[in-house]
Amino acid sequence: MSDENLRMDAYYYSFNETGQTEVDLILSAIACAGKSFHHTDQWNDEDSPWPGHTGNSPIEWICNAAFSAAQEMARLKAEVEALRKDAARLDRLEMECEAYGTDVHEGNRWVIDGPFATLRDAIDAGMGKECGHD
Repeated sequence: MSDENLRMDAYYYSFNETGQTEVDLILSAIACAGKSFHHTDQWNDEDSPWPGHTGNSPIEWICNAAFSAAQEMARLKAEVEALRKDAARLDRLEMECEAYGTDVHEGNRWVIDGPFATLRDAIDAGMGKECGHD
């Protein structure tokens, strides 16, 4: 569901969209809970979910939206960590090649000799030998 279809207003309060789907889904779940029941002590009562939400009660809508946001954050953190490792590998390769007066770039391709399937494998093998992980 697109962010434009998420309810962002309850009876007595409303939220502005943040532009971040996961955050907007949490805010929308809270707004829908407030629209469904005037009092928070009723948010555990069973109710059909509003569009874009899952669960059998407002508390479940909010928790499911938060869980979904947490999963997306974990996925993004893992992706960032992988990109950082790749950047460190490439920095290391540049440094090693500079020390030997070698340019590792050939046009837009990386050039490396040896029995390695990927550049990552070659760099990791070199780093492992240096660190005694032969």
